[in-house]
Amino acid sequence: MKAVILAGGEGTRLRPVSLLRPKPMIRLLDKPLLEHIVELLRDNGFDEICMTLMYLPRQITDHFGDGSRWNVSIDYRIEDTPLGTAGSVKRCEDFVNGEDFLVISGDAACRMDLRAFAAFHRSAEADATIMLKQCFEPMEYGLVLTDGEGRVTGFIEKPSADRIYTDLVNTGIYMLSPRVLERIPAFSPCDFGSELFPELLERGARIFGRSDSGYWSDVGSCAAYLRTSIDFLKDGGSFVSPDAHVADGCSVGRGCVIGGGSRIGKGSVIDRSIVDGAFVDRGCRIEGSIICAGAAVGANCSLSDGCVVGDGAVIGAGSVIGEGVRIWPGRTVEAGSTVLHSLTGGAGCVRPAFENDAVIRSDAVFGITPQQCMSMGAAAGGDTRVAAASYGGDYAALCAYAYLLGAAAAGKSACSLDSDTPATAAFASKQYGFDAALFVSQDGDRLTLRFFDGNGLPLSRSAQRKIEAACVCDTVSAAAADCRVPVYLGSTREAHAAAAAGVSAPLSGFSVSAESGGVLYRALRLRGARLSDPAQGVVSLKLSRSGMRLDAVDEQGVNRSFASLMCALVYCELSEGAGTVCLPYSAPDAADAVAAPFGGRVLRLGRDGEEAVKALSAEPFARDGIFLAMRLCSHLAKRGIKLFELMSLLPDFYITENVVTSSLRTGELMKRLGRYYGNSEHVSGMKIKTGLGSARITADSANRLHVVAESGSMEAAGELCSEIISKIGDVSV
Repeated sequence: MKAVILAGGEGTRLRPVSLLRPKPMIRLLDKPLLEHIVELLRDNGFDEICMTLMYLPRQITDHFGDGSRWNVSIDYRIEDTPLGTAGSVKRCEDFVNGEDFLVISGDAACRMDLRAFAAFHRSAEADATIMLKQCFEPMEYGLVLTDGEGRVTGFIEKPSADRIYTDLVNTGIYMLSPRVLERIPAFSPCDFGSELFPELLERGARIFGRSDSGYWSDVGSCAAYLRTSIDFLKDGGSFVSPDAHVADGCSVGRGCVIGGGSRIGKGSVIDRSIVDGAFVDRGCRIEGSIICAGAAVGANCSLSDGCVVGDGAVIGAGSVIGEGVRIWPGRTVEAGSTVLHSLTGGAGCVRPAFENDAVIRSDAVFGITPQQCMSMGAAAGGDTRVAAASYGGDYAALCAYAYLLGAAAAGKSACSLDSDTPATAAFASKQYGFDAALFVSQDGDRLTLRFFDGNGLPLSRSAQRKIEAACVCDTVSAAAADCRVPVYLGSTREAHAAAAAGVSAPLSGFSVSAESGGVLYRALRLRGARLSDPAQGVVSLKLSRSGMRLDAVDEQGVNRSFASLMCALVYCELSEGAGTVCLPYSAPDAADAVAAPFGGRVLRLGRDGEEAVKALSAEPFARDGIFLAMRLCSHLAKRGIKLFELMSLLPDFYITENVVTSSLRTGELMKRLGRYYGNSEHVSGMKIKTGLGSARITADSANRLHVVAESGSMEAAGELCSEIISKIGDVSV
């Protein structure tokens, strides 16, 4: 049988381990990872192999040659530019020569029954069969949704926390019919998980998923590399190469790999670590670390969990290397040093994780470092213009400026904004043509980073992942001639107020209350509104601290939520002839009921693709509380009615929210809920509809489930919320 191995990976997140070698050539128990894959293929009957290469290809071709040493034949395809997973396989079309074939990644550790996998593919008469694996951390991978017969129903590539609907991930191992190659464009980038498979599914192709109980691990980071090495040890013991020397009096604990060429000095203690062809002098204590080939660690040094010492690096005697520190190849640490930060071009190995809406949070200020912010800036916004602003404290300002410095060092044009809210930063990103904007806010010890794209909308998941990855590898700097100092862009608040005022009719004589001095206050003044203190008979507008949400107190003193004000906007816009209004996906279903009598459409951001993005970019009422406030005031003034009178024209709806925890991990739990509720909608979280109303279930990074139920009465909303929480308990057993 034939197999294609994708072995072109550079492995940026594995640096410094992968700096001097292709990712598939990192050593696992004294053998390159790729060699383990070749042996697995041979043992499962795949004796004709084609490898696709790009990064440092000669290291691979020199090692494997024609494959005869492993009793297989090996052919090679070398790429000059990245073509993606499917694009790489397309170049092997002549090798495949009309037969069904296997595709497997060369940088994942695998012990699976590939022979049975191939037999399943043939018996199902499938166009494509995907090897699936249950995973406890599915956010790192592409998810595959299947029905009860194993037929694939959908794909979610590298999901955010609110889109984990299953714990079955795409391992990157496929059995394919040669028919699939016909759908791959020649010499153009194309990816299996995010492009080709969804297209084939839409065309009605027979795509199946098959899970395997064997071992699989994506060796995508230094922590994963260490964990995989430990997993490969027999009975949780240790591995000491016959070509290594361990002096008397050393302690090599469980979970250790001492590779060929390593020398360990007398009295050293090694625990849960990889020493791969390196020298460790006497009296050292190494815990949870990786020491690469040719590195030297002097006497009486201490290395803590997460340390990585690159090829040929030298750690002077008596040094202490703190948790998570990475030392790049060839670097030298002077004797007696205490090193708490990585000696790299990057920012250490702790990767901040995005939450929903392109937000990163840290409960401790120093959980996000200026070095990481520099790496984020270098990775953000393509190759052109980025911006940043901050509010709330000096550390927030420092992080925002570090982001700009990283962008400038990477050759981008970087601007510091005078914005004091995320809403104004988002407005400025679109108004002034930035590719990305960051707003950093500080509240005591808490830090929040919000990222926006060039439309002023949350940064895409693919852009988020680039930023996450940048925090664990070196920052790429541009040539000195291409670097520019960040500049200051003032008057963004004034521009925001003027633009928001532009969506309103004149408001002369219209009485309204708003916080003095802010952007909304300025916009209202520009349109001639009569501004007053909160009082009975006057509508009072209240912006969230972000400026992105609006609440109000109507003329009768009744609180009006952001959700109800969005419904009011839909009524006003569609009743005056607008065909569509775009809202966030989380907006209430009541908005659709409001739109129905007018024959209009409510677009949802995230559900309705580019049409929704364009609509919300042009009229950002549902993402910008200032624009929403001005538009609603305009409608009230033109109609000559009060807010409470407008609200009386809308259908009643009630929302009940609750948070619940489960003993199951999110992916498994959502998979079970999806099977119970059947035709649920998967956009952001799981949305279900019952006779009582609708509800959305979302997960957060802490593995908690948020249940938001909506109905026409408070009792029904509460009953629906309770019903779903009860069902979560049932399926968790």
